Amino acid sequence: HLEEDEKTAECLDGDSESLQRQRDREGVLALLEEGIYHPMKLQDELPIGAFLPIFEAVCRCRQDPPQIFSSINSWSPAAYDLIGRNDLAELLSLRLSPMEPRPNPTSSSSDYSKIDELITSADNDKDGLLAIEEFSATIFPDDNRVREAARLLRSSRPIFLRVPRPVELSDHDYERKKQEKLSVLCHRSISLCLGRGMLTMGTHHALSAEQLVIPEIVLAGRVPPANGTLALDTSSYPPNFRVWPEFHNGVAAGLRLSSAMGAKNHERTITRTWIKYNKPVTPQQSDNAAGNNSSSQIPPNYAHGGFLMALGLRGHLSLLTATDLTDYLTQGTITTTVGIFLGMAANKRGTCDPATSKMLCLHIPSLLPSSFIPMELASTVQASAVAGIGLLYQGSSHRLMTEFLLNEIGKHPIKDQSNNDREGFSLLCGLSLGMVNLQKGTSTVCGLEDLRIEERLHKYISGGAEISD
Repeated sequence: HLEEDEKTAECLDGDSESLQRQRDREGVLALLEEGIYHPMKLQDELPIGAFLPIFEAVCRCRQDPPQIFSSINSWSPAAYDLIGRNDLAELLSLRLSPMEPRPNPTSSSSDYSKIDELITSADNDKDGLLAIEEFSATIFPDDNRVREAARLLRSSRPIFLRVPRPVELSDHDYERKKQEKLSVLCHRSISLCLGRGMLTMGTHHALSAEQLVIPEIVLAGRVPPANGTLALDTSSYPPNFRVWPEFHNGVAAGLRLSSAMGAKNHERTITRTWIKYNKPVTPQQSDNAAGNNSSSQIPPNYAHGGFLMALGLRGHLSLLTATDLTDYLTQGTITTTVGIFLGMAANKRGTCDPATSKMLCLHIPSLLPSSFIPMELASTVQASAVAGIGLLYQGSSHRLMTEFLLNEIGKHPIKDQSNNDREGFSLLCGLSLGMVNLQKGTSTVCGLEDLRIEERLHKYISGGAEISD
């Protein structure tokens, strides 16, 4: 009798597991019918009590998916993508279309780009983090560190905002308290782009017929239990507080592109035409197209300047001609000018390229002849040009640039120049001076003895009498 009871219990356990497996798979197919291609999409739409059972069912199907070669219970590739089994989805796609050419294993495209192509349609954030999560979950299903890092670095979704409310707090004070906490969280959110750029670097395979989408920076909170959206009150902020966060957001988006170093000429999808295809409409062009109608003006795109800088960091900005650069500098915003300067200098780093040097020197008043008409240049533009000089002449010990940077560090500030602008400009002059003479050590003395670099730098640090030239 004991043996019969044990067999009966095993049969019941087997039936319950089979029933549970069937329910989980039916739930996954129901999610696909509702247009849900990633379970984390429900995290922001459902309470945690309703989301967790669905997510657990998806995890169980990931551990025990249906066989792809079965003619009865086989799923579609989208279902395998939903449970995080992109390897089975790709294998099934190749089986369903055997006449298509299979990818060459020795191809220069990375595994990251393959995963990115598979789930681009399901990535509503367009920030590249979902591709990293799926790639990591396929290889390390029990390791959630990458998923947690992606959650911390995502700035394209409303921030979870939980503010406890005491009984004695009025509605007005409670709303003010929520805005104060949301302000602190949004300051953190606008700084996440730097980390996102490092995490997603080189993970996107650009297509020649598609633009690179730059994700938005969402300055809003998600308040439980109804998950209502609370927008940040920006009335007390300066009007340009989003300029440089948007610039860094564009840099992070551009760093997703592959590097130009490893790509062959016939394999390149990032060309001059593709770069100009991604150029946004400027406010001047919108005014001309709309007949100077103020109601149809397009706001400036500050993120595109960061995108141009990222193109230079990845080695693609040199594809632009001198005419293209002139159009960007004359029609773009201040972030576009900064992105062009730093991007071209990074692209031509250490080459002392004459054309790039002329472009940078024209925006540094101290390097212009006295006969030139003085131009009104923003301090940020001058500082970026000086930083570009350091990158362009890296390790060259160029005498003219060394002498110019050394003089600029100790130059007296102009009356109408703020202390912050002067300190930032002097700091960049010092960094550029170190870049121009990078890794030279005592060899920089050769030909530069009369500049007395060490003595003058010591004087700038400790103070003292002026050193006569």
